[in-house]
Amino acid sequence: MQPFDLIVIGSGPGGQRAAIQGVKAGKRVAMIERLNAVGGVCTNTGTIPSKTMREAVLHLSGFYDKNFYGTNYNDNEAVTMADLNSGFSTLWRTKLASSRAS
Repeated sequence: MQPFDLIVIGSGPGGQRAAIQGVKAGKRVAMIERLNAVGGVCTNTGTIPSKTMREAVLHLSGFYDKNFYGTNYNDNEAVTMADLNSGFSTLWRTKLASSRAS
């Protein structure tokens, strides 16, 4: 086993930046993550998923359109769980792609 110059614990936003800076500095870097996926809690279970769920609800309820059409505007009388899952999946893919791009 070859030694590492830097060991980063966690693959969240801070861990990713630390690992990248180590590699840019020419160091051998190892990253330790307890989850099966990189990105940490922010990407996998916390901030991004919860914000995406919020955006799906606001979009499906017509909340954003009320500013344009008036407060009595209601695009969808009854938002079902199927609607929410569909909207959530679409928004999740968009948010995840933009998160990975930045």
